[in-house]
Amino acid sequence: MAGHRPGWERFAPLLGAFGFLLFMALPGCTAQDADPPAPAAASPSAASPSAPSPSAASPAGSPSAASSASQSPSAASSPSASRPGISVTTTQVAGVRMGTDAGAAERALRARLGPPRREPIPECTGEKGWLLSWDTLQVILSDGADGGPVTLYGWSVDAGRSRFRYALPYDVALGTPTRRAVRTIPGGTGMAAEEGPYAGSYLVRTPRADGLLWISIETPHDRGVIDYVAYRSATCD
Repeated sequence: MAGHRPGWERFAPLLGAFGFLLFMALPGCTAQDADPPAPAAASPSAASPSAPSPSAASPAGSPSAASSASQSPSAASSPSASRPGISVTTTQVAGVRMGTDAGAAERALRARLGPPRREPIPECTGEKGWLLSWDTLQVILSDGADGGPVTLYGWSVDAGRSRFRYALPYDVALGTPTRRAVRTIPGGTGMAAEEGPYAGSYLVRTPRADGLLWISIETPHDRGVIDYVAYRSATCD
């Protein structure tokens, strides 16, 4: 019959549309029509500046900073810390015990304190022996006027410039006000000396240490300061 289409041709438009849709559904066929992918987010390590090293970020008070400061050559010692300390008591001088033979005591003291000035004990004392002096420290090597062997017998320390720092009995240092010294020394009592080698001075003593004196040389009353400390000092009237 003229103008009659075959049966399949009637469905041609539908088949064409279906084929197009099927084609578009295939993988990769829509890549050009799709939105472009979003750029990848920058990683934190790439976006942020590099973190400072622990040593660079350490605050001034951190242990690492303190360690470097302690090793700095510019840190100077205090004058008092640079002077060696000497303990002086009624039982020893610089670690050498009282009663040590004079020769051995002198060798030990020379080794610890350096060479001293050496002079004989004044004859007026009635003692045999000699004196060793290091600045304001004087050490007495004596027989005690009893004719026995000469040993480390006593000492004295007076105010003045010295290469040493002194630790004295009962922690009463040179320059301590006399009244404070009396209060600090156990059983301490004070008196003005009117005669003898210390006449015109003020003496502080204690029954706990016979022969030990704290003396205010220039002030004959208790309003001065201690400027001389002596144990069995070799003095004459």
